[in-house]
Amino acid sequence: QRVPVAARFVVGAGEAVGFGLGGYDRAHPLTIDPFLLYRTVIGGGGADVGVAIAADAAGNVYVTGTTVSADLPTLTPAQPNYAGTNDTFGDAFVLKLNAAGDKLIYATYLGGGKMDIGGAIAVDGAGSAVITGVTMSDDFPLKNALQAQPGRTQGCSLSACQHAFLTKLGATGDALAFSTYLGGNGEENLGLRLSTQHGAWRDNAAGVAIDGGGNIYVGGTTYSTDFAVTAGGAFPTKPGGASQVVLFGLKLQADGAKVLYGTYYGTGQGSNYAGGIATDGAGGMYLGGATNDSARQLPLKNAFQPVPSTAQVHAIVARFNTNASGAASFVYGSYLGGGKSNLGAGEVDISANYALSIQADAAGNAYVGGHTTSREFPTRNAFQAANGADGAFLRDAFVAKINTNASGDGSLLYSSYLGGRNDDGIYGLALGPQGDVFVAGNTALVGERDFPAKDPWASFAGLGPLAFVARLDLSKAGADSLVYSSGLDGQDVTVSFSGVAVDGANNAYVVGYGSEGRELGPATSGDALVLKFSPQSTRRVYLPLVTR
Repeated sequence: QRVPVAARFVVGAGEAVGFGLGGYDRAHPLTIDPFLLYRTVIGGGGADVGVAIAADAAGNVYVTGTTVSADLPTLTPAQPNYAGTNDTFGDAFVLKLNAAGDKLIYATYLGGGKMDIGGAIAVDGAGSAVITGVTMSDDFPLKNALQAQPGRTQGCSLSACQHAFLTKLGATGDALAFSTYLGGNGEENLGLRLSTQHGAWRDNAAGVAIDGGGNIYVGGTTYSTDFAVTAGGAFPTKPGGASQVVLFGLKLQADGAKVLYGTYYGTGQGSNYAGGIATDGAGGMYLGGATNDSARQLPLKNAFQPVPSTAQVHAIVARFNTNASGAASFVYGSYLGGGKSNLGAGEVDISANYALSIQADAAGNAYVGGHTTSREFPTRNAFQAANGADGAFLRDAFVAKINTNASGDGSLLYSSYLGGRNDDGIYGLALGPQGDVFVAGNTALVGERDFPAKDPWASFAGLGPLAFVARLDLSKAGADSLVYSSGLDGQDVTVSFSGVAVDGANNAYVVGYGSEGRELGPATSGDALVLKFSPQSTRRVYLPLVTR
């Protein structure tokens, strides 16, 4: 329980500035922390993982993820009861928190008898949450379904076939507006995987976005040759047949009753990985991801990097105009990455570049975050121009801005590494109202503890896995482009961030997974975490000018 304590700035002897405090219980720790505005733990008796987060104009927060807790707190739920069967097959959950972060507005399960994971969430102007994810359940809750059957149900790679789902809740959260499967004769996987690197679910691909007209954009990956793409899509035929996994991007009308635009994207050889979806509000649909196609068959247009590097896996960025049709709707497509990990003489280049989160602005700029093992990742106006990772298999995070209205080398406006000697990755990226980029991710602090910090709320000196949040101003170059970067110390216990959102005042909201840590305080093992950060770090205190 958090209890507010009255506080004020006071000027003491020698004009030293301090805090004046009201009465409080000295048996409990006192936190004076304007940067961390709130921290909320959500969970039941089992593991609960927050995967994705969204915020509305009033500062209310919407969260989805997965849980194996049969006693997760619910409030006015659309689905009151846990439908999962064991610790392997849990349910998705969806919840809404008030702006203060201290009260549930609603909380509901969402799932059937097998595995269901909420992988991405967005909120429309009316306050209705839209969730996409992956399900193995043949009894997933449906309403007004565009697709009432899951598609393929036999012969899949796991104990049950995986399919995408898309669900929209009413604004009060107590009823489904619509809920549908999205699938075909193969499996659909929104990229959700159990990461041994940081010990928590990573949302590498699930993507959903909403434009000003309420249209819904969904992205992921599919093996299906009969997926719900449209004849007017840029690539209506799946490359590689049923044996290859490729990206998909869909635009649906607000009630989910019709696919307005849909396309495959990827190569016919190797594997393709989805890394999120975004819209610019004017019909532009942006896909991020990666491919390991050595045959170089990725469709490209106006590419910054028309020839892939020597890496084994290349990040990719694409833009489609969903108001056009056919080949004319393909606006931009490019590789993004580099080769040369730390290698010995004669070794094969094992570099890998993954775009894991993407956003877009009204000017057609795409903002991409992810991770790379490359020593030659392209940088421009960078805060950090060199990969700091000390090992062939270790990754640095990266942030890039691409003008998809330009072409060739001129389309890359900003690109920077963000990391130290250990393993670092960005798993969530959000765009602020003035164009600042907010990122959240994780760093493995073992040995050297040199992740870039700027005005940090918490140090990067912990012993265990550590989550970080950072803000960048990409209109600036070099050191000035990093506004703040702060870690949250797990102190030998997992703390992992997987998503970030931002409101109109540049407050950042982060979701993830964790247990007790030196900076975060007590929490039961395996709970979802939601944190809110103010626009600026508290290491800088601004006082009014006083004249005497």
